[in-house]
Amino acid sequence: MPIKSIIGLLALVSLLISCNQKEKVEANINRYTNVVLVQSEMVVESSIKKTIHLMNERLNTPWARDTTLVYKPKADSAIAIGNNMINYLEALLERVKNKEEWDNRDSLFEKLKAYERDILKIDTRANQIFEEVILTIDTANDFAHMNREQFYNHFLYRVNKSQIAIVLNSLKQDILNNEFKMVHYFDMQCDISFEGYYKITPIIIQNSIHFKQNDELEITAGIGAFSSHSKPEFNINNKKLGIEPDGTFRYKMKVSNERGKHIVPVKVTFNSMYGKAQEETHNVIYYVE
Repeated sequence: MPIKSIIGLLALVSLLISCNQKEKVEANINRYTNVVLVQSEMVVESSIKKTIHLMNERLNTPWARDTTLVYKPKADSAIAIGNNMINYLEALLERVKNKEEWDNRDSLFEKLKAYERDILKIDTRANQIFEEVILTIDTANDFAHMNREQFYNHFLYRVNKSQIAIVLNSLKQDILNNEFKMVHYFDMQCDISFEGYYKITPIIIQNSIHFKQNDELEITAGIGAFSSHSKPEFNINNKKLGIEPDGTFRYKMKVSNERGKHIVPVKVTFNSMYGKAQEETHNVIYYVE
């Protein structure tokens, strides 16, 4: 065999080996990328669940219940819309994994556009914040202004199965990231508000109303906060009292005719700031001379 032919054959073999090695490296990179994306999804899903758990707990707290009742359903809607899109992407990934043909690729573009439209309908204020960049794909590729053909050429033109899987897993991660951002936004709107929880009123206490000449009058004054939203109930001397407009309870009685120490039992039940029922008993002590 001529030397030139041998050199040419060796060059061809070297090229084939090089191409084969390149394909192996690309396959390894694709597998690694997909594994990292799946692991990232698990982290974000966990964060979303924790945030929703906190919002559910706030439904049982008097100072945050009202705003949580408004924004928790919005967070649930963001999750539902996102999960619907994620389920669609997972179905496509399953088809890719099973090496099934996927001819109707236009449906992916339409689904993504519908997702963006639906997610922006949840809340007007959130719309103003997120409308320019719902998905990272907008930042990276100006998806908002793409048509079907441009989307196909950007992401799906002449790509192999591994690359399609990367595109779909990346979109899943993008949806989850957006889901977390919106849930976090709605969570932050659930302000801790003490409005209506406390009644603010001046408190002025004097040491006595009956004095002898040259006795000392002592007055203690301040601003107090009486809770009405905690549903307090007072029972003084075995008599249940009604709450006053300023959040206080008042009880009057004639002191005993007997000299010495006397005790008036005071029992109070109320809900703590965490919504848990509490009960306490105190004694008012006075002396008759």
